[in-house]
Amino acid sequence: MTWDVVCHVLQPFAPKEILKTNFEQADTLLLMDGTAADRPNTIYVTASATLPRPFHHALVVSLGDVPAEADNRIVLEQGGLAQVFNALASAKSWLDTLSTTLALCDNDQELLDRTSLHMGVPMFYLDESYRILAMTKSLDFPGDEEWVHMKEKGYLSPKNAQKMKDSGDLDKLALARKPMVYHSDIYPFPSITSNVWLGGRFVSRLTVLCVDGNTSPLVLRACELVTAHLRRIWERSDRLSDSGPLQSMLLDLLHGVHLSEELIADRLASAPYLNNSVMQLFFADVKARDDRQMASYYASLLQRLYGEEHFLPVVWQEQLLLLAYAPDEVGLNSLTAKLSHFFADHHLRCGVSNPFRHIRDLHGFFHQALAALESEQQAGLSFYRSIMLERILAYIPEEQIPFLISPDIPRLEEAEGQYSFSLLDTLRTYLECNCNLIRTAERLYVHKNTLLYRLNHIKSILRCDLNDADERLLLMLSFKLLEGQ
Repeated sequence: MTWDVVCHVLQPFAPKEILKTNFEQADTLLLMDGTAADRPNTIYVTASATLPRPFHHALVVSLGDVPAEADNRIVLEQGGLAQVFNALASAKSWLDTLSTTLALCDNDQELLDRTSLHMGVPMFYLDESYRILAMTKSLDFPGDEEWVHMKEKGYLSPKNAQKMKDSGDLDKLALARKPMVYHSDIYPFPSITSNVWLGGRFVSRLTVLCVDGNTSPLVLRACELVTAHLRRIWERSDRLSDSGPLQSMLLDLLHGVHLSEELIADRLASAPYLNNSVMQLFFADVKARDDRQMASYYASLLQRLYGEEHFLPVVWQEQLLLLAYAPDEVGLNSLTAKLSHFFADHHLRCGVSNPFRHIRDLHGFFHQALAALESEQQAGLSFYRSIMLERILAYIPEEQIPFLISPDIPRLEEAEGQYSFSLLDTLRTYLECNCNLIRTAERLYVHKNTLLYRLNHIKSILRCDLNDADERLLLMLSFKLLEGQ
């Protein structure tokens, strides 16, 4: 890509003001071609005494007499125009070199590093939630606290983001289609911001810190060039699944990124309903499907079928996660029943976490949903609650298990040969049936009196009281530990 030497001045100048300009600093001027718009804030530079058409608003810089068809015209002495053209040619070469350099960059980090070396200024760009996606590594400013803060935290601080909101400048920046000079009390020097638009949607914002105060049109054109190359990189990436500040925050929390309470509160401003809701995470295994449907397809389908329901779809690593929410667990259960039919009908396996109330805990409950998903191979919902005890016991080292077994278990094992029935099976079934005699007798296919006879023998061997809930729990845990060996 090459660039015509075309640019705009920051402010319209009257001819008498232009006469005071040092044309050796002509990088702030740009050469306009003959089809340029006749606007007060443009400059037309020509070596000819005649113009291709009348210009009554644009400023014309030329040699020779002032023609009648130009209201705003400056005549330079012989040699003056050559200085202007030399400066403009230098600007063109500088832009063309930058364009060639950026065309070789395949990722955003390399793009920012090479640009900042070429321009001599640091830069970074953020997504919609002020998360820093990439920032200059080749230039360092250890004396600037905000720069260090961003490098460490990866976010524009909530305090500074709020300053930008309060100033009202964010509204202007959000609509900008070209680079804009931005002055704030966040940095001790001006900056240039440029939105990255893709498919009519804002996806990120480039910021150049002009530490030398240079915000000339030449630098603005360089920012426009960098933005175009960032757009090219975005088109090749899968980051468009991050749709909005809330989604970006959810993805960060899923990755286990630690976010401050202030930052979470700022992101939840667009979703206040999550503050007072019971939430539950559903993790659907879309990759296992053989129909090659994308996670985004199922997300769209769910929204069409259950548009009125309370859930947020999140596409994460080509998998589908749903954050369901409701005022209470009754509402959550109703939604869960509908989702159960959906996943079963589409032959999708889905792990479901326990309910929770704080969005900051999303990472831990994501692992619950993942564990529930891995525990079941059949289509439909698998709940972490059903495997909680197994997961808890799995944290116990195998070599420690013999020392955690109730001493009553070995006593029953030693007495097994003296009876025509299994003492251990009878006791375990009795405990699993919550000490209900009728249910236990049915499961063992014996008469109730026969069960009482067996239990009397078991109780005579035990040193514990089966009426004690803690003793029953210890016995059940012992059976579970032995089962896992």
